Amino acid sequence: MGLPEAERLKTFFPEAEITLYYWASEVNYTTYIKGRYMTRDRTIIGRSSPGVAISVKGEEIFVTK
Repeated sequence: MGLPEAERLKTFFPEAEITLYYWASEVNYTTYIKGRYMTRDRTIIGRSSPGVAISVKGEEIFVTK
């Protein structure tokens, strides 16, 4: 989901607060982004969830809880 889909949902549910979650099954929720921070750039996945640390080393992504 990106900004266009979030905007469309808001036409049907104008009072809703849209939150998109990304997760790894090993650690539950990994990152989240609120609808008001979404852009047309679909590579933005938001902030790390509380208690989750995300780091990039070379071409690898590490997620720890």
